[in-house]
Amino acid sequence: MYVLMYVHDDRWVVYVLMYVHDDRWVVVYVLMHVHDDRYRETLVKNLISRHVTSIPTNEMALNKEKYVVDVLGVPVVWLHESRALYLKYSLEYEDCALSLIEGGVWGPGPAMFMEYVVADWLVHGKLPDIQNVLKRVDTHGRTQVADWSNGGKIFLDYVTMQYKVKRLQEIDASQWELSTIFEDALQDVTTLSREISKLNPRNSMHCLAQSEMAKQTMNFHRLITATMQQDDGPMFEHQMEPKLPEVYAMQELKEISDKYFQQLLF
Repeated sequence: MYVLMYVHDDRWVVYVLMYVHDDRWVVVYVLMHVHDDRYRETLVKNLISRHVTSIPTNEMALNKEKYVVDVLGVPVVWLHESRALYLKYSLEYEDCALSLIEGGVWGPGPAMFMEYVVADWLVHGKLPDIQNVLKRVDTHGRTQVADWSNGGKIFLDYVTMQYKVKRLQEIDASQWELSTIFEDALQDVTTLSREISKLNPRNSMHCLAQSEMAKQTMNFHRLITATMQQDDGPMFEHQMEPKLPEVYAMQELKEISDKYFQQLLF
């Protein structure tokens, strides 16, 4: 099937005959020479959206996109924005968010990830994936993300604390060093508890994720406190699974956090 595209700007007019179902990208090269910046961007994005509709999963697709960016000179952000637009209207929010973040679109990308993806991933135990995505945002784009400290950063701190508590089991240090390490960890857990209690869930999945984080953080607090009170050093038991009902987890989380900070003040 052929489509006749009419491309016009202030300097010249060109007719481009292209295959709609063909993978050839020669037409992109022509459109990249349109002089008007905004018009050029619109034309190229519209064309890309016809062909790049999913995140590449094989070497051929990756090489195609590499060719479009490296050889034809299409900005990588246009590629990701075009794909994200298609994915958004296809209701594929996870891939849409990941494509925007991959392209460095730090406004809508992390926002969509926080709204549609992070809670589901947390509930289903995808902690390494959450850490990878949010660490990238924290490193490169946190200043461009609205309310980062009250949203994405809390989830990132929670995942980081998960790994930190597990590493405490492997520490080989003197009793004095251990005491200092565990006191710092306890303070970090208490601070995280207060932050989790401030989250404003957007839907039922977010409520479930907040409850899960509250229960686990409460367990961390108990685990560290119990270990600090032992005379023979840190002997962690297998207490990593949630034990508190959801309703009481949030209540006890707030009570212990408030009590801890009152002790610091006085």
